[in-house]
Amino acid sequence: MSYFLLSFRLALRAQVRRGRFWLALLLALAAGLAFRWGTAADLSGGGAVQVGVSLPAGGEAFREALEARSGALVRFVFTDEAAAREKTASGQWDCALLLPEDFNRRLAEGDTEGLVTLLTGPGSTVYPLVRETAAAALLELSSAGIATDYLLSSGIAGGDGAADLASRLAEDLPQVQRVRLELETLTGCPLDELSLAGESLSRILRGSLAAALLVWTLYAAADLGRWRQSGAAERMLPCLGGTRLLLPRLLAALAPALLLGAAGLLAAGEPMGRALALAPYLAALGGLALLLAAFRPVWTALPAVVPFAAASVFVLSPVFADVTAFFPGLRPLSRWLPATLYLQGGEGDWAALVRLAVLAAAFAAASAAAETLRDRLGRAG
Repeated sequence: MSYFLLSFRLALRAQVRRGRFWLALLLALAAGLAFRWGTAADLSGGGAVQVGVSLPAGGEAFREALEARSGALVRFVFTDEAAAREKTASGQWDCALLLPEDFNRRLAEGDTEGLVTLLTGPGSTVYPLVRETAAAALLELSSAGIATDYLLSSGIAGGDGAADLASRLAEDLPQVQRVRLELETLTGCPLDELSLAGESLSRILRGSLAAALLVWTLYAAADLGRWRQSGAAERMLPCLGGTRLLLPRLLAALAPALLLGAAGLLAAGEPMGRALALAPYLAALGGLALLLAAFRPVWTALPAVVPFAAASVFVLSPVFADVTAFFPGLRPLSRWLPATLYLQGGEGDWAALVRLAVLAAAFAAASAAAETLRDRLGRAG
């Protein structure tokens, strides 16, 4: 049996026999299932922003107009004024709409100025949308009165005839279609509000996984560097070279990481393609690990660098936000980070997966070149 297969089998067996591997597998599956169930609950309607509405008696027309304009992001809750003020002030509701008791009378008289009060809370975020929605509902309810005033002022009709004509126009003319935004991905697939929210949560999940795998790989590089200094490794090094010596142990360390990451993603309901995208990502990280393990001052400092490396995934890669929109000078760095390429590749960008393969080859070549230089310097010394 060749050294590669024997070393890989022994190292992988040692990894799998450890109790922490099976514990990590159970945690990955549990975390994936919890994310899947939690996301489904949020997107089924529980995640919509709640807005309170205090309606007077006879305000059913305004209620129907609001409900016709509610969606997955905003849900109107109809209650009394005291409850609306209390829950908005405590932050349970984003904001509230308060209607006076003489709402119907003022609406019939055309007195719409200050007719609806918008109450905002300490952390209100959607109040501009709610304000525009309330204005559209008021405009719909007062359209007949506006038409009557116009007919009277223009002389087209007078007296009761203006009101009758305005009423018939409102019944006969089709309603103007509202402006509708339709979202789609770069590949042309439709993207609605729910899927957009789901994609954001999915990106956060995959970004967190990318950071965890980076930490795993950096610790694996430190372990490789320490093992390289052992007596057994020192005896085999002249015959095999550094890359051939370390590669099977590195693959044995990354294989469980691939299994854990893929299991977590599939349990979370992610498509198979996003789980398969972990392979080129870990290949790029593995090539980097080989390069780092070749230099003693580097791999000894890795444990201190790990927290900053994990944080860089969330700062420099577009997990929560694209930092390059605020700092364009970081665009070349962010674009070639393995985590960024993994996020893009998981969303169907095949070019990003190719760039990950290029990074893996470049790191492996740099590691081989460093080993060759080390050997030449050793013979010269």
